[in-house]
Amino acid sequence: MAAFTSAALQRTLQRYPLPHRYWVAFSGGRDSLALLHALSKLRPQLAPATIHAIHVDHGLQAVSAAWAEHAVTLCKALQVELTVRQVKVRPEPGEGVEAAARRVRYAVFQQVVEAGDCLLTAHHRDDQAETLLLRLLRGSGVHGLQGMPEERTLGAGRLLRPLLGFPRSALDSYVREQGLEWVEDPSNAELEADRNYLRHVVLPSMCKRWPATTQVLTATAGRMSEAAELLDELAQQDWQVVRAGDRLVVEQLRRLTDARQRNLLRYWIRRRGLLPPTHARLASGLEALLTAGEDRQPILEWGGGAVRRYRQHLYLTPPLSPPPKGEYRWDLCEELVVSGMGRLQAMLGVGGLRIDLQGKRLCVRFRRGGERCRLAGEGHSRSLKKLLQASALPPWQRERLPLLYLDDTLIAIGDCWICEGFQASPEKDGIHLRWDPEG
Repeated sequence: MAAFTSAALQRTLQRYPLPHRYWVAFSGGRDSLALLHALSKLRPQLAPATIHAIHVDHGLQAVSAAWAEHAVTLCKALQVELTVRQVKVRPEPGEGVEAAARRVRYAVFQQVVEAGDCLLTAHHRDDQAETLLLRLLRGSGVHGLQGMPEERTLGAGRLLRPLLGFPRSALDSYVREQGLEWVEDPSNAELEADRNYLRHVVLPSMCKRWPATTQVLTATAGRMSEAAELLDELAQQDWQVVRAGDRLVVEQLRRLTDARQRNLLRYWIRRRGLLPPTHARLASGLEALLTAGEDRQPILEWGGGAVRRYRQHLYLTPPLSPPPKGEYRWDLCEELVVSGMGRLQAMLGVGGLRIDLQGKRLCVRFRRGGERCRLAGEGHSRSLKKLLQASALPPWQRERLPLLYLDDTLIAIGDCWICEGFQASPEKDGIHLRWDPEG
């Protein structure tokens, strides 16, 4: 068994650039306590980097406040500056409590970790083995089976898992030898949770029969990581051929084999920070996207997003919320953010909207039907519906285009059109709108 010591931890840290600050994700449990204690003993060797700890109180246990106090006591003894954050865990539709807690916890980590900082977590070899088995049982592909990476970006900084080479038993031996006291989360013993069942029932049985189980699973995760890199390299090559901006060209995509089509779409989806659909959903949805007639607008939808076809291109969007029915007051000064829709900006320039409209009480709303606009220089008004149909805007973006009103008069349609009487002279100062839609 690989022994865990401060020197062993230092050897792992030396493989990476020295940060401005080390942050330890500190729950007060055995694993994070072993990491923080060993790291604190390296303070002279790690200078000028400073050591800090972050404790997230999820409020999910009656004793969570006591755990936070215990974390404060431990950090004082180690002379480590501790930040405690209390959060509310509200699972989203289809999300479990554990996943929701992880989401809000990592959101806190991203807030505190600045450029040049490095967050250390105490995930170890047994955690990696559990993760690989869980993902295998859930039908994950190569990217899922690569397990947790030792290093990745985290907001403006980096995240490092320096204990992946050590088994849980090595950390247990360390804290006992050092005479340290840690907290035990009773929920970790509840066998209803899949990970706990693997940890307490499945993996011990496997290790009894095959003692090298966790080492083999960890090595497999490493090989899956190499395979994932190769698939991404292939996808990057295909991306350069098939892309048009951030869209995919249907005709070019059709020329790839089925496997390369699916690989490229997964790469494209992950590249945008979304989770890909299941293999079966991707395969069936992709076939519909590529075989539909010119007049059709097929959609591949799943919980994490949607791929939509319009004309000869595929577009990727996150889940889209329906346009709000209310209206938003705006004076063309500050940026206007419409939650779930996008952000609207007003910038000074030449031409565009009349400059005297700035500071007036305008309002922004979305399509309700029956809107009309006489474009600058035209002798008659046209319905907004016909304007949008004649444009190159995809259908799902049309209903999400903000409409700018002065009282009840429509004066501008997103950053696309200005209605007659509200445009600045081409040579005079004016206001240019910029609409950045979500998705």
